[in-house]
Amino acid sequence: QESPSLIVRGGQQYGNHRELEGTIKIHIGRYLHVTTDLWLSDFSLNDNSESTLSPYRLPLLPNQEVNNFFTEQVRPSGVVAFRQKRRMRSKETHYIDHPLLGMLVRMLPLNVKEQNSSEAKPKVQ
Repeated sequence: QESPSLIVRGGQQYGNHRELEGTIKIHIGRYLHVTTDLWLSDFSLNDNSESTLSPYRLPLLPNQEVNNFFTEQVRPSGVVAFRQKRRMRSKETHYIDHPLLGMLVRMLPLNVKEQNSSEAKPKVQ
């Protein structure tokens, strides 16, 4: 089973983008699989001159149609990609490492039957 991508957006906002953006995807098979596709960006002012043309193009998030940095006041001046795939077991803590970024991941089982049955029964006091 594969989950939909979880959209991650954090840090300071610059135009339509934030310093940290991307997706995390979880896949359940024999093992749990976590796939990260994150990017950490630095931004600078855009004065529409040749010297500030950025060689960096930020990836699009799901449901995002276009990057319009040519009309915004800031542009990405540096982008670091954080793309990792990790195979895990339930109840284990994993540290996914990068020189500029790190992430702790821990998957815990969720017993849906118990949760649904406790919510269905009204509590009497």
